[in-house]
Amino acid sequence: MSWKPDRGRLAAVLSDLRQDGKAIGISEGLVVYIVLGCEWLLRVGKVGTADADAMLVELEGALAEHIAPELAFWFVEVLASSLRTRISREGRKLFSLQTHLPMAGPGLPRVLTSTEFVRRTRPDPVVPRARGRIPWPAPWVAGALVREFLDRRSVERAGRPLKLTQALFGRRQVEPVDFRVQTQSLTPSVLKWWVETFEHRYGQRFGSAGTSPELWGASLYNDLAVHGPEAVFSSDPGRTHELLQAYGAIRRPRVQKPK
Repeated sequence: MSWKPDRGRLAAVLSDLRQDGKAIGISEGLVVYIVLGCEWLLRVGKVGTADADAMLVELEGALAEHIAPELAFWFVEVLASSLRTRISREGRKLFSLQTHLPMAGPGLPRVLTSTEFVRRTRPDPVVPRARGRIPWPAPWVAGALVREFLDRRSVERAGRPLKLTQALFGRRQVEPVDFRVQTQSLTPSVLKWWVETFEHRYGQRFGSAGTSPELWGASLYNDLAVHGPEAVFSSDPGRTHELLQAYGAIRRPRVQKPK
């Protein structure tokens, strides 16, 4: 994580979502679930040689199923240097979904007629290509999602989405104008699927734990430890790509530089 969250401020935000022991618009557990889901799903990193090496191992394994393993090794060895160079130019990846969006299988060109020109299709990156500092979209997206939950339930925001993002950034100063600029392209239509999916998955997995932090907290921790984040949170590559495109749709001021 790029910055350390302020636990005290985060606890205050969660407490502010309750009145007389009842949740206001969105439960504490669901907020924590959204924060952890965004942090796991939207953590961006640089593509490096380790990513290329993983591809080479996968390629060699696939070839070894059809030709002699030693031939598969030398075939991949010839490609290794060029692949490492090219993959490193891809720029960015998501640690949760890696580098590229899933593609159709190789059998697809076979449905074309012989008169049509068949081209190899380049895989699309999960993270839109860009220059500059590696972004940390999770706190902004989590704040925008909480904003959308409150708006859907006609609950006054009272600065809660902004305060959540401020708490997640910890010592980094986040002004109201920063939050407005960073989340202005995260519109209700962009967030619709994510709001519904987070709510459905949380209710499905942890709804029986009720509103007690001890119960839903223990249940969430247990599921993450036993099943891993892939099973606990939704991770649709195409929709994640669209979300990142929307987040990066505007030219942003330099507001994420730590002090």
